[in-house]
This record gives sequence, structure tokens and C-alpha cells, in this order.
Amino acid sequence: GFSSLSNMASSMVSEYSTMIDSVNKYGGFYIGRYELTADGTKPGTVLTNTNWYKLYKNCTTLAKSGSNTISRMIWGAQWDVTCLWLQENGYDINDSSAWGNHYNNTVSGHGSKRPTGYSESWRANNVYDLAGNCWEWTQEANNTNFRVYRGGYYDSSGSRYPATYRSSGSLPSGSGSYYTSRPTLILSPYTQVNVGEEAPDQGTINGQEGTYQNPTVPKGYYPINTDTAVWDGADGPQWNNGLVISDAASNGNEWVWVPVEDATTMYTEDTAGVELDGGTGVKTTKYSKDLLPNDGKTIGAPGSTLYREPDLVVGSGDTSYDYSKYSTAGFSSLQNMAQTMVDEYGTMITSIDKYGGFYIGRYELTANGEKPGTVLTNTNWYTLYKNCKTLAKTGSNTTSRMIWGAQWDVTCLWLQENGYDINDSSTWGNYSNNTVSGHGSKQPTGYSESWRANNVYDLAGNCREWTQEAGDTYGRVYRGGGYYNVGSDYPVTDRVSSNPTYSSSNIRFTSYFNLEPLTPEGDAP
Repeated sequence: GFSSLSNMASSMVSEYSTMIDSVNKYGGFYIGRYELTADGTKPGTVLTNTNWYKLYKNCTTLAKSGSNTISRMIWGAQWDVTCLWLQENGYDINDSSAWGNHYNNTVSGHGSKRPTGYSESWRANNVYDLAGNCWEWTQEANNTNFRVYRGGYYDSSGSRYPATYRSSGSLPSGSGSYYTSRPTLILSPYTQVNVGEEAPDQGTINGQEGTYQNPTVPKGYYPINTDTAVWDGADGPQWNNGLVISDAASNGNEWVWVPVEDATTMYTEDTAGVELDGGTGVKTTKYSKDLLPNDGKTIGAPGSTLYREPDLVVGSGDTSYDYSKYSTAGFSSLQNMAQTMVDEYGTMITSIDKYGGFYIGRYELTANGEKPGTVLTNTNWYTLYKNCKTLAKTGSNTTSRMIWGAQWDVTCLWLQENGYDINDSSTWGNYSNNTVSGHGSKQPTGYSESWRANNVYDLAGNCREWTQEAGDTYGRVYRGGGYYNVGSDYPVTDRVSSNPTYSSSNIRFTSYFNLEPLTPEGDAP
């Protein structure tokens, strides 16, 4: 049932993770009461003479439609914990002769293949035929050629081939009259969310694991279909087109999903730690990579004078900017600012790694949040930074922050993959050389559909936008060019360092910010 070998590999990894998450969340799983039959897991003739691949596929079909459950062929680890559970209840799992259909059992009918559920003597904690009768395939692998079967069969000794027996394996393409399998049923650990309705808990549109291709919708948010990105399409969510969520049924703050398949592409890791500027002694083990090497700007490590993050900006004498303005951004001390930025950068990376992306504000920042309207400008970096921390919905288990430079970069690369020219944004941003009515002047964010890219408005042009990135010893970095610029000279990728206390009416800084779908631990920050 897989489309490719790669699809099979990624699906097995995802399904194993889902199984573990479900067992962890709900405290257990359901095992098929009977060996697999042609009708499912019911008493009757055991389904044999069928190879591992077909049995695997059969096991995926047994969850009740609409029940938010998942059926799969049993994993080896599930078989093992089932054996341990039986042992705790007094069953001898090292010699199953007394409670399984083995040739040395004494129940009438022993030593021959029987319909599953044939004898109450072969029932252990209401599970029939786990020991003996037919070997049962699991998803476990051995060597490079084999899948593993478990539990002995009717013509085996219960002491030599007990319930715990783990074969060295057999070719999964083979079949025989004494090979079958057993399904398990898990409760999906993921809530199914409906389009246009408030998510009752963090979940996905299909009730399956959240990935970069299946975005997690945070609790309290509403997935919204647009003309270019649909959540409930025939082929699943249009994850690469700019899926939108809102924090209210109408007139809410809106966010767009940016998929990130591999978070490790965003950062460099130094296990020894790199000290931030400012003399606080705070170190970071992760810092941003140069994701746009052709933009003419060099990305370096914290503590340098290159473009970098996370880091402080304290001036050449370590006594300016963040040194004196940390309280304006909501910090109790310079050291608190340094440690918080390191912690929040790490949380951002961990969240993207776990959920496969992040949500970017659909609009430039306004006084009312992430909504169409007059852009919030004439405000310095510190005040905008603090403002960006207030826009996550209360009780949603999300965090909102001013966007990091690395997030801006991966957003640009995502747009490039979708056909947008990120080296000359003239045609899709409010620049002096754009041709849309209203171009060349500051406009409300969301003013023109022509300035929308994958459902994100005004990322290129209109107002320059602060990020958390640092530059030189005196600057925070703004991105994307402004309405008075030419889109080929100041495209969406444009990166400029400037005084963070600056709030010029000419440059008109604002900010974009990100929404992390969930804190990595699943607990409110």
C-alpha cells in the first residue's frame, strides 16, 4: 500500500512514533483478541498462506471509520509488553505448553491448526491463541532480509517455542499455512480538527500525526480555507500553498503555515557553546546558518560583528543599545535578555523540528495585531519585540515572537520553491517600480492581492521589518525592502543592520513574527 520505498520508510517511522505517543498519552493499546481472519479479528478460520506485505495492508483496514483510532500490524515492542503483562497475571511466558495450542498441550484438538478462538484453554487475559496455533508476523525486522514472527505454532513445543519466542526471521515475501498476524488498535493521539471550527485541542485536519505536510492546528485556532490553499482537499491539506489559521471565527489574528522539512538546515551546533556579546557569560549551542549565501551578506557566530543570532547588541564599548534598553523589551537585566534569547531560539528550533514548520503572521504588524489595517510603524525594535510576545491566544499552548532571521530565510526559500522571484520582488511587492495602483506609497497591510505570496501579505516591500537577528555591534536587522525602494535592489531577501532604537517615519519599521504551534514539551510556557 505504499507509493515508494521512501514512502514506506517514512510511514513506518511516523507510525511507530504515533504508536509510542498514543501509548504514552492513553496508557496502553488494544490488541486483537483473535488471530487475523479474513473477516478481521474475530473467531474463525485463520488467514494464512498470505505474505507479510498483504497481511500488513490487511491490518491497516480494521479501525472503525470515524472512530479516531488506527489499526496496524503489531509491533515487536507491543508483543513484548503483552507478554510481560500476561506474566504479571500468572502466565508462564517461557513455557506456554499449558495455555497455547502446541503439540505438547493436552486440550482436545491440540497439535493441529484450529480456528482462532477454538478453545477457552488457549485464552490468556481474554486474548486467544497468542501462544501456539499459528506463527504471527510482526513489524519487527532482523538482518537485511527478514521480518520477525512470534509465539510458536501448533506443531511446536510450548517450552521451546513459547509466547515470547522471537524467530530469527523469514522472507516477508513468503507465505505458509501456519503464518498469520495480529492487529493492534491505538487511539490516535492527535485530535481531528474541522475547517472553520475552533480546534478543541491541538490536532490536525485528518487526525493523524502533525508533520510539515500535515500541519498541527493549535488549540483554540480555526483552520480557514482560502482561494489558494485548502485544508480539506481531496488529496489532503495543501500544505505547500500557505494554509491559514485564525484565532477567532471572524476578524481574528491570522497566520500562515511555513513548512520546514528539516530543521537542522537552519542552524549550526556547537556543543561547547558560543558566548554571546555583552559580557554576560551566556552561551548558546545553536546559532543560525547562512541560508542565503548569494545575498552578499555573511552570517557568523554570536559574539562576532557579522550578521548573527541569537546575540546581544551592546555597541563597541559594551554599554549601549541592549545594555541600556533591555527593560524596554521587557527584560529584568542584560543577562536575563541574553539567556531568554538563547532559550527562545532553542525552543523555536525544537518546535520546528517536532512539528515540521511554524506559522508566520499573515500581515505586517498593526496596532490590532495580525490583521489587515494600518501598519504599526514609528516604533523602535525594543517596543516591537515586546509587542510581538503578546499575540498568542490565551490557553492555546502557543507562543508568539518577533521573527528570527533564519525563519525569514526559510520563508524566502519556500516562496522561491513556489515560483516567486526572491532576488527581484518588484512584481509581487509594494515598491516604487511596481505597477499596482497605490505602489510607491505606504499602504495598509493587505491592501493588494498582488502583494500576497502564498497567502502572506507584504513580505516584500511596503514597510521594512525588524527581525531578532543582530548585525555589527550596534544593529538589529530589518528585511524585505520598503515602498520607496526598487524591488530588484531591495528584494524580499534584503538584509540591513540598523540602530534598534531607531523609529524613523521615513523608513517605517514594523515587524513580522512567528507563532510556534506548540511548546515542544506540550506544556504551556
